[in-house]
Amino acid sequence: SYAGFNSHAIGMILSVSTLLLLLGAVGAACAGNRFGRYNSLLIVIALNALSILLVSTIAVHWVYLAANLLQSVTNLSAVIYQLGLAACLDRGGRVVAVSTALVTLGNGIGPGLAASLSGVFGAPFIGVLVLAINCVALALYCMVKLRGAGDAQSQSLAASS
Repeated sequence: SYAGFNSHAIGMILSVSTLLLLLGAVGAACAGNRFGRYNSLLIVIALNALSILLVSTIAVHWVYLAANLLQSVTNLSAVIYQLGLAACLDRGGRVVAVSTALVTLGNGIGPGLAASLSGVFGAPFIGVLVLAINCVALALYCMVKLRGAGDAQSQSLAASS
């Protein structure tokens, strides 16, 4: 049992949460149109990392439930935005072509690796590790965004001269 839930309840929460991945896909399209792709990606990654940190460190009934639901909604959204960014940056399409295999590999290896690390270092370690990795990803996306803004400004200046 964890956070006041027995094993069956946790299984049900995870099953329902998995269905909520679909909301993330629909939400990604709506948010991307409203807030822009980069801003939405940054927000989704930050919320996803925060939800994983909460699930792994706080054993409070309602926090566990809410964080699981938030993680599910933001998980697929993040993947969709990342694939979109890869498509923009890789005009040849090589990254996008292998991305499905990489996502599948991550989904296969990730849970087992997390369970092994959690067994050795404890669940909070997983939350902190995911948060750290996501901070690195956020920094990289910000650099890509700044580079893209600089490229766009250079092209605009070249076109006006």
